[in-house]
Amino acid sequence: MSSVAIRDALNGALNFASDGDTHVVTKLDRVACSVRRRGEIVEALEADNVGLRILDLGLDTPTP
Repeated sequence: MSSVAIRDALNGALNFASDGDTHVVTKLDRVACSVRRRGEIVEALEADNVGLRILDLGLDTPTP
């Protein structure tokens, strides 16, 4: 699977998430490859009232 296909799958999952959902990933690098993109994704999730859980870090943003 190419990195483009992986990003398409991630974008599809992020677009599918709705108010009150939590997006779960195993590792931070599964969210994005750059700090800038990670920030953009986290901001977009927060704007949509979607939580983010990163399992290997034990991170769980406030979920509604």
